Amino acid sequence: MRTIIVANSPIKSFYKIYKNQPNDYLIGVDGGAISIIDRNLQLDLAIGDFDSTNQLELIRQKALKILVYPIEYDLIELIFFTFSFNFSKFVNTDTE
Repeated sequence: MRTIIVANSPIKSFYKIYKNQPNDYLIGVDGGAISIIDRNLQLDLAIGDFDSTNQLELIRQKALKILVYPIEYDLIELIFFTFSFNFSKFVNTDTE
């Protein structure tokens, strides 16, 4: 299984470079969640304050799990996520 983290970007390269594999675990960080939804892929986890998108309700509907942080934290979501997130709470890390 691969864990793919998609962040929001004005350059929509995710559409061009990502090749779907059945066991991928897709994480959308902030507006990156919309990039996953727009490709009709399963959004396994959405995380952020979602200040870069006005589609939070759509993200809530599509994500299997969502973690919403208050906007007033003004965190750079990708850095926060990368360095402080405990994957084992959400991803089965056992090898098959």
